[in-house]
Amino acid sequence: MQYYYFITGLPNLGLDDSKLTYTPTEFLADAKLHLSQTDYRLMELLHIPAEVTHLLSLWYPEQARPVGESLYPEGFYEEFQAYLKQKLDNPATRMPEQFAGLPDYFETLGLELTGAEELPPFARTDHKFMVEFYQQAWKNSNEFIRKWFRLNADIQNILIAISGRRHEHAYADYLIGESDLTEKLAKSQASDFGLGKEYPVYEAIWRIYDQNNILYRERGYDVYRWKWIEDQNFFEYFSIDRILGYYCKLRILARWTTLDTEAGKSVFYEALTGLENSFSFPEEYAIKSK
Repeated sequence: MQYYYFITGLPNLGLDDSKLTYTPTEFLADAKLHLSQTDYRLMELLHIPAEVTHLLSLWYPEQARPVGESLYPEGFYEEFQAYLKQKLDNPATRMPEQFAGLPDYFETLGLELTGAEELPPFARTDHKFMVEFYQQAWKNSNEFIRKWFRLNADIQNILIAISGRRHEHAYADYLIGESDLTEKLAKSQASDFGLGKEYPVYEAIWRIYDQNNILYRERGYDVYRWKWIEDQNFFEYFSIDRILGYYCKLRILARWTTLDTEAGKSVFYEALTGLENSFSFPEEYAIKSK
């Protein structure tokens, strides 16, 4: 399905935008009016990692700190937690219709947390949720969804391995997915995990991570994602993939517009200048060349 009218009416987005005239919440509301039900479900899928944090904040308020608004109204997850307690006491309890749109593992893993005598460490619980999420996302029929979350998992795995090695922490159990990349990150003793130039995504993320400025790092990761979206959707003009990419970019901007305007723009320009011409994306992402 092509969404000519909706896409042509969207405001342009730029990496240097310091103010949002169109918020992610407003965009979702408009998208719900214009997209088919199937395509709108893809929009919601982009939100799941953030929704996991909203849910886990009920059990781990100090570690799980939600960023951005939830898809659901205030009190939604408190009511979901109350349902889980009822379900644990009475397995015959039927799930209320309002929770039917949640991924099935929200209930399965939520019941484990509700029934636990002692909560497991937050990192382990978060990892279990994200493993379930990524495994489902990688099987999705939509190409943008599959590749976007493969990219984000690769970035996350690379950062876990680099940080784990630097701080001498056991990290292999926290890598997500089974692939040549994760196997090398888990087992290789080489300084570059045996990845080298064979994995340009590793090279790019390592260059960003190797900066002393933490803000620069975080900006750099988002600049990398932003450029990936632009290249991935270069020949997508009016498709759902163009809309999914737009929403991802809008959420990136929303994350940074709360920072001090001049400081934020300075760091973003610096990151963009230093990284813009140095990215070489791996063929596995099949990014369309300009």
